[in-house]
Amino acid sequence: GSSGINAEYREVVQKTTERYKLFEGVYQVSLTAEWDEATGKHKLKPVVSWSHPPLGTTKCRNITATEKIVPEFAFPDLDLLEVKRINFLTETYAFVQTDMSAARTVGYCRRFKYKDTVASRLRSGTDASVTQSNEDKNRKLSRNQRRLLKIRVWCIVTKLHCFDTFSAIFDEIHTMRRQTTTNADSEVFSFLKTIGEAAAPLPGYAMQIQYVSKNSAAGEMGLYDVKRPVQRTG
Repeated sequence: GSSGINAEYREVVQKTTERYKLFEGVYQVSLTAEWDEATGKHKLKPVVSWSHPPLGTTKCRNITATEKIVPEFAFPDLDLLEVKRINFLTETYAFVQTDMSAARTVGYCRRFKYKDTVASRLRSGTDASVTQSNEDKNRKLSRNQRRLLKIRVWCIVTKLHCFDTFSAIFDEIHTMRRQTTTNADSEVFSFLKTIGEAAAPLPGYAMQIQYVSKNSAAGEMGLYDVKRPVQRTG
């Protein structure tokens, strides 16, 4: 019967997946502008604008500690970016965190440039009405700072040292972003929540996940194959 099929399926899944999730947390980091009285200039500050699990909802010490450092690691070159005009290419980079038991987690990050919309300006606290209400023109953001406010960094924190797997996930996010006309991330959020709850496939295996996509209203679920290459030795 169906129970036998389900049991057989679970056995197959258990043989091809790890005991832990694909990743421990995923974060979207953006920049906000704060007025610095000491310097008389605006200062950009990285903040987590979305995460799964939501900030402050886990009792895991490692995740709580990670939540505090992710913004800084998402923009390690912020001081340079604020003073030097740089062409924003899609970049992928990583940082490694070691806890008290010497266990290592990796934060894989990719930087994206978002479209400039009213919604994104409001979210960043830089709507025109905010800057225009200040009579002191010196308090306006520099052109370079306004460009930086369009940047978002996606960061995935995981136990897996598997660059190719997470680079492919970032590629999928990039594809979703390119196809959106509203600058909204609802499909990306659904995608990341779903794969974040999935068990990590063993090396050499793949796992297909379904998520709520922009076509789900028409009965089409989004499909994605999480692939983990065979680990190299030597």
